[in-house]
Amino acid sequence: WNGKAYEMIQFHFHTLSEDTFDFQPYAMQMHMVHLAADGSIAVVGVLIHTDGPKKKQNEFLNELFEIGFDSTRIVSSPKHKPINPYKALLKKGGKFWHYPGSLTTPPCSQGLDFFIAKDPVSVSGTHVANFMSYLKTRAGNSYGQNHRPIQPLNGREITVGSWSKVCPVTGKAPDVGKLNPVLCHFLEEYA
Repeated sequence: WNGKAYEMIQFHFHTLSEDTFDFQPYAMQMHMVHLAADGSIAVVGVLIHTDGPKKKQNEFLNELFEIGFDSTRIVSSPKHKPINPYKALLKKGGKFWHYPGSLTTPPCSQGLDFFIAKDPVSVSGTHVANFMSYLKTRAGNSYGQNHRPIQPLNGREITVGSWSKVCPVTGKAPDVGKLNPVLCHFLEEYA
């Protein structure tokens, strides 16, 4: 994006989604947080719904949710095999909405680029319910939701782009160079 290579630092989930379509949230959203060598931050968001039959559900996410959640915030790859979340979640030839934004958790730092997949994915409603239960019992959130309220656009422009132009859906990921370990730790904790 903008001539920079990014490396995914972490991913996390929000329930309800932090992005909406016609002001209607999805059951959940996944954020994949990326960092470039110059400190630029990009977030790839995937909207998640619970509609549709099991055969249409995203296998990658269903396997990931079956692993469960714990306070270490570390997960092993499903079935202990290499994973490519882009290939598993982003539609080949798919499009995204792009807008400039901020971290959605305090300190809500500005200057991020958000890329939200136009094609939502489906998971079992049980997985969303289990995640909400985790938030209620283990993460100290009595509502089982961890989304930021919808923010006004404040003049920000939303544009449309293509994943094939910005994201390594297939092939080897580019070398991003040396990343700032302090910023990596900050993003691991606060993004």
